[in-house]
Amino acid sequence: MGTVPTVSAAPVRTVDLTGLGLHRLLPELRRALAAVDVGQVVRFVCDAPGVAEDVRAWARHLGYEITELVRRGRLVHVDVRNGDPWTPWRTLRLEGERCPRPAVEARRALAAMPPGAVLKLVSGCPGAPTDIPAWAARTGHTLLGATRDADGVWSFYLRARPADAPARVS
Repeated sequence: MGTVPTVSAAPVRTVDLTGLGLHRLLPELRRALAAVDVGQVVRFVCDAPGVAEDVRAWARHLGYEITELVRRGRLVHVDVRNGDPWTPWRTLRLEGERCPRPAVEARRALAAMPPGAVLKLVSGCPGAPTDIPAWAARTGHTLLGATRDADGVWSFYLRARPADAPARVS
């Protein structure tokens, strides 16, 4: 059975946005994320009403990953990853699908991709953290790592096997 090499979700920076209205909050989020490397996490501390839902929608719309969201009284701590740790050639979103469909669809997607290209497979299947690493090891694809968002959805980063690598059983 394979293991999931997870990418660190520890924030590299904390930005205090308490006291800001929602109209000033989103530009500050974007500015703070632009100041860190791709793949790194920034923690935002906010107190605007409804901020958790608004930041979650904003992050999903722009492709950011919320790695943690914690409410502490009026304060909300939101950890946001700036982009993907690896640049995907293609993204396959299968949040509502159950195993074995994520592996089946990943096999199809990787077969159509150039050797060495990276597939981002997004899955909410509870079995994916064990199934995807084991499947990747059996088939000769490389699991570069994985992240898990605040909603428990996994993003697996798979590198298509090199052209000269033998195909294995999928």
